[in-house]
Amino acid sequence: MDLPALLPEELQYTSVAESDKNLFNMVVKIPQDFFVFFDYACGDETWSEAHASFMRESIQWLTDQFFQDKLLMENAQSVVSSLREHDHVLRPYIPKNLTFSIDGTDIEINSLLWGGSSETLRQMIREGCRDKDTKKLELEGVSAEVFPHVEEFITTGNVKELWRKNQEEVLEVLRQAAEWGLIELRYLCEDILRRYITRGNVIDTLILAHEERWQIFKEACMEFVNGLDVGVRLETATPETLSLEFKNFQEDALKIFESLQHHLTHLVCGYTLTEQEPFSDVINRCPNLICLDISNSHSFSDRLVDIPETLEELNVSKCSWLTNKNFPKLTEICPNLSKISLASNSQINYSGWGVLRKWECLAKLDISRCRQIGDDDFKVILRACGNATHLTLEQCLGLTDNAFFELAQSISKLTDLDVSRCHISDGPLIDIATRCKQLTTLNCSRCSSLTETGIVQVVRNASNLRSLDITRCSVSPMGLAKIKQIRPYLKVMS
Repeated sequence: MDLPALLPEELQYTSVAESDKNLFNMVVKIPQDFFVFFDYACGDETWSEAHASFMRESIQWLTDQFFQDKLLMENAQSVVSSLREHDHVLRPYIPKNLTFSIDGTDIEINSLLWGGSSETLRQMIREGCRDKDTKKLELEGVSAEVFPHVEEFITTGNVKELWRKNQEEVLEVLRQAAEWGLIELRYLCEDILRRYITRGNVIDTLILAHEERWQIFKEACMEFVNGLDVGVRLETATPETLSLEFKNFQEDALKIFESLQHHLTHLVCGYTLTEQEPFSDVINRCPNLICLDISNSHSFSDRLVDIPETLEELNVSKCSWLTNKNFPKLTEICPNLSKISLASNSQINYSGWGVLRKWECLAKLDISRCRQIGDDDFKVILRACGNATHLTLEQCLGLTDNAFFELAQSISKLTDLDVSRCHISDGPLIDIATRCKQLTTLNCSRCSSLTETGIVQVVRNASNLRSLDITRCSVSPMGLAKIKQIRPYLKVMS
C-alpha cells in the first residue's frame, strides 16, 4: 500500500496493509504509532483523499475515545490542530456526534473538535452529555449571533470575517471565548480590538481589559497611554496587576491616576517625587496597592511615614539614604512587608542587616549587587530570613562558598533562588539543590566557577526544579541533552 509522504522509517512496516481497514486495525493497536501516522496522513492531503475510508474510521475512533475519556488531552489537542489545518479536505470525514441547542435551534457538532479546544469545553461536554448519557446539550446564555464565529474558529482555527465586525460585536466574541477558555480566539479578538483604541476611550477600555483579564488588549491600551507623554508610564507583569509610574505630578499625570487609582496594584515614585506633597496623597488612594517602588529616590523624605502600614512589597533599590540609621525606620513605617528589594545599596553594613528579622512575614528578599556583603553579613541575613522562599543574590561578589553552604542549611523553604554572576562553585550549589527540596526556580547564569558535571548533578538532586537559567555557563550540547534526559519538562535557558 502507498503511504503518506515523509512517513518516518519506523512506520514503513504499515506498507504491508492490503486495505484501509487492514491499515487502521494495524496502527490502532499501537497508540504512539497511530498518532504519528495520523498526523502525517493529515499532512498529505492527496493521500487523505485517496484513503477516505481510513481517515473516516480513524476520526470516528478518535471521537469515540475522547468522548469516553480514553484519550489524553494533549493527544486530542494535537489531533484538533491537524483537523483544523486541513479542514478543507477532512471536513467530510468528521462525524457530528452531538447536538448543541441554542434558543431552540439545534446545531450538530463534533465533540472531539469542541472538547479538544479547551479544558472548559471538555468539562462542559463531559458533564452535560457523557455523564448524563445524552447526545444533546442546551447552551444557555450563548448568543446565536456569536456562536457561528466560535464554531468557525473551532473548525478552522480562524474567523476570517471577524475583522469586519464592529467593536461591540468583537467584544461579545471575546467574552464568549474567555468564558469557554478558547485562548487563541481570545488573542485574535484582543488583537483586532486594538484598532478601536482612541485617546478618548483608552482609560475606560484599559479598565475593562484589566477587569476581564484580557492581557493583550490591556497591554495595547497601556502602550497607547505610554505614547501620549502625559507624565506616567503603565506596566503589567500579570493579568492581575497594574502598575503606574509617575514621571511627574502634573495635571495630566494626576488625572490618569484618578481614573485608575482603584485598579492600581503597583506604584512607582522615584527621584525627588517622594519629597513632593502629592506623594502622600496618591499612595493612600489606592485600595488595592500591593507594592510601592521608590527606588532611586534622593532622600529619606518625611513623607515616607505616610506609606500605608498595609503595604506588602517595597522596592528601595539604589537609595543612597538607606543607611544603618534609616533602615530600622522602614520596619516601623511598613511593618507588614512580605517582599523587599534592597538591590544596589552598598551603604548597609554588618550591623544593619539584623533589622530584617523585624519583618516576620518577609518571604522575598532581593539584595542584588550589594557587593559589600561578606560571609559574616550573610549569616546575619540568613538568621533574620529563615522563612524566605525567594532570594535574589545577583552579583553579590563578596560571598564565598562558605556563605552558600550556610544558605543550604538555613533556608529550607526556598523555592526561587538567583545566584547569577556570583562566585559559587559546584559543591554548595549541589548542597542547596539537595537540602532545599521545594526549589522550583534557579538562576545561576554567568557563574564561571560552575562545571557541567556540577550543574547536571544539581538538576538530578533538585527533584521539583521547573526552571533553570544557565546562560553563559560551561555546559556542552551533550550536557544539555543529559539535563533534558533527567528532567524532560525542565525549562532551561542556556
